[in-house]
Amino acid sequence: MKTTFWSGRVHFLLGIVVLSLTVAYIASAVACQPTPAWQYELSISSTDGGSVTVPGEGTYGYDAGEEVNLVAVANDGYVFMNWTGDVDTVAPLNSAVTTITVDSDYSIVATFAMAQISMVAAGAYHTVGLKTDGKAVAVGDNSYGQLGVGNWTDIGQIASGGMHTVGLKDDGIVVAVGDNSYGQCDVGEWADIVQVAAGWGHTLGIREDGTVAAAGDDYAGQCDIDDWTGIVQVAAGDWHSVGLRYDGTVVATGDNYVGQCDVDEWTGVVHIAAGGMHTLGIKEDGTVVATGDNLFGQCDVVEWTDIVWIAAGWTHTVGVRDDGTVIATGDNLYGQCDVDQWDHMIVVTAGALHTVGIDNSGRAIAVGDNSYGQCSTDHWTPVA
Repeated sequence: MKTTFWSGRVHFLLGIVVLSLTVAYIASAVACQPTPAWQYELSISSTDGGSVTVPGEGTYGYDAGEEVNLVAVANDGYVFMNWTGDVDTVAPLNSAVTTITVDSDYSIVATFAMAQISMVAAGAYHTVGLKTDGKAVAVGDNSYGQLGVGNWTDIGQIASGGMHTVGLKDDGIVVAVGDNSYGQCDVGEWADIVQVAAGWGHTLGIREDGTVAAAGDDYAGQCDIDDWTGIVQVAAGDWHSVGLRYDGTVVATGDNYVGQCDVDEWTGVVHIAAGGMHTLGIKEDGTVVATGDNLFGQCDVVEWTDIVWIAAGWTHTVGVRDDGTVIATGDNLYGQCDVDQWDHMIVVTAGALHTVGIDNSGRAIAVGDNSYGQCSTDHWTPVA
């Protein structure tokens, strides 16, 4: 009995020793394993107006040096602006689809802003606005479907003719809706276009190589632009076309009944505009030259100075000064020249009998004839 007792005790003690050695061995083995790659935390969030869909919003752990894909998506009426926060390794920084390389704890934010109006174009009785999200909005006369821009996307520029609307997409392709009586909307085969303009019944587009394409009414030769080269801007009046060359000289073709095409002597011009039957140019020194119909004083611009943008309606002219104030001359029957109180303006456009401008907040304001609602632009910019 005594022998059995001691034998059992010995076995018990040996078991403890073996267990202790096993634990020690395992601990030693674990301690000898390579240290796992360090993980960092990446916190992702967004401002109002959108969300981060890849990888999502929240806090995630990633191995050191791991590259993470990021995708931010804006809500309707908003645009993606940029990534903010710890963005040292975000590239590209201003793209909604980008990557971040995780080599520390980071917190980043996708920033969105309300889609504002970046460009306006005024037709005879309609107005079109281009928003910063590449979509277009329109108000006014729609008798020919010229307001049918609701499904346009990726638009970089717009132009409005008499009864048609033209859009230039980011890839250089041109789209058009509205009156096509003269083929002014037949732009489907145009490519590599960098700027567009629209007259009463014709459309112009500058190609990347500085030559010009034209479609539509050519009764007065307003589409005779095949020999134009070195063009950096085009403008379309009712029945005439004007081109600004890279060297500051100007060419014109089409109806010249009142001298609206007499621009051969112009030099040092940096911007042009064409109205119903008159033509304007801003010179390098901020002064303005004009030619053509002056029945309503629409060419009385000789005393204008510090002008950075100009627009021409049927019988009126509007200019933006470098301080953001606006000046106008010509027919004011409908109040289309009542712009004296406008301030902080960036660009203006002129329709037949109305004027539209964009201020530095992206808001479009309009004065003049509103018989078709062409001045009803108040709702274009979303309210926060």
